[in-house]
This record gives sequence, C-alpha cells and structure tokens, in this order.
Amino acid sequence: MWYMLPTSYMTVVFPILSAAYQESRPRAVAIQNRSLKYMLAIAFPLAVGFAIAADALVQLYGDGFQESAQALRLLAWSVPIVYCNMVLWRILLARGSRRVVLRGQFIADMSAVLLALLLTPWLGYLGAAWAYLGSAVVYLLYHAYYVRRDKTPLPLVRLGSRFALAAAMMGILIWMFAPWVQLWLLVPLSAAVYAALVVLLRAFSPEEWQLLRKLFRPDVARQQVSKEVTLTD
Repeated sequence: MWYMLPTSYMTVVFPILSAAYQESRPRAVAIQNRSLKYMLAIAFPLAVGFAIAADALVQLYGDGFQESAQALRLLAWSVPIVYCNMVLWRILLARGSRRVVLRGQFIADMSAVLLALLLTPWLGYLGAAWAYLGSAVVYLLYHAYYVRRDKTPLPLVRLGSRFALAAAMMGILIWMFAPWVQLWLLVPLSAAVYAALVVLLRAFSPEEWQLLRKLFRPDVARQQVSKEVTLTD
C-alpha cells in the first residue's frame, strides 16, 4: 500500500511538471529534484523499518510466515528505488520521450522475467525477491541514464543523503528496542525519532517545510503550489 504515496503525489505534480518543461527548464528541474527529495524522505525510513522489523511484521500474519521475513528484508530496499522510478519515468514523459518510457517498461519487465527464471529455481522465494529487486535497479539505471542524457542534473546523493542518515539512526533505535517494545508502540516511536532527526539535520529548508504544509492542505489550489515550487539548497 506504500506505493500509493508516490503514485498519488505524482498524479498531482505531473501536470505541473509537464507545463514547467514547456515554460522554463530550470523551473522543471527544480520541481523534478524537489519531488525526488520528498520521495526519498518517505522511502528511506520505510526501507529501514521494513528491513529491521521484518520478523515482527510477518508475525502479524500468524504462524508459518517466519521464513518470509528474509524476503521482506530484501524487498524493503526496493522501496527507495521504486519511489525514484515513480518520478523519473514521469520526467521523461513530461519531456515528450514516450518511446523511451515504453521501451524502459519493456526492458524492466523482461529483466524481471529473466531474473526470476534464473534465480527462482536456484534460490526459491528469495530468488523471486532478488529478481524483483534486480529489475527495479535495471529500471532505475535506465531512467537515470535517459534523464541525464540531455545534461539534466540528477543529484540523488545530495537530495537523499540526510534522509538516509536519519533513517539509519532510526534503524539503530528499532534494532535496540524491537525485542522489548511492542510493534504498535515501536512504529510511532520510530516515526517520531525520524522526524526529529530530519529537523535536527536540517534536511528540509524553511521554504520546503512551508510548501509541504501547503501540499497536504486540500484548500490550497494547485496553481498556488505550482507558483511556489523552487529548488533551494
């Protein structure tokens, strides 16, 4: 269900992104990078949380699911990759590269099938998890190549490094307290710690905090959001 977040966000942002590419390339790049930053801010804590708390999470389904925790740990790391892909293929589409987007989908699907045929007989369900993760990486590399092909900046490390650090520190907390704290308490506690670390590390600028509040207020018109989207370091 977590994949609904980037889908819903990009459904709103895509028309703005498409219009920006017709009007001003710097403004389009600003929207692009800010969207990637927001996606990574959500994806990193999800990935770390799923990976570290996998054993406790699968217990929610009852007995007999313990072995699936290994697959969940692998699949957890696909979350940041998929979140980035949700933005990247829309960037290409907004630029009018429809054939590139279609070809990328075909390559990713074929990669998933071939990797599954190769790895699943060898590793079982873990092979299927590796196949999915591998195809997601192929899809990311493909998109990143074509986004940057016309010298469009794509500073994923700079955009996501502070969120990755905050998520890693949150992961240490989960790892330390998971054996003694119930999951229903551990989840909000970890979320609060991550939010505090994001503030402490100044991962968002004051302007970005203000924009985030407006984005999640239904009474703010889309036109107002589009006017205020600028990239600040």
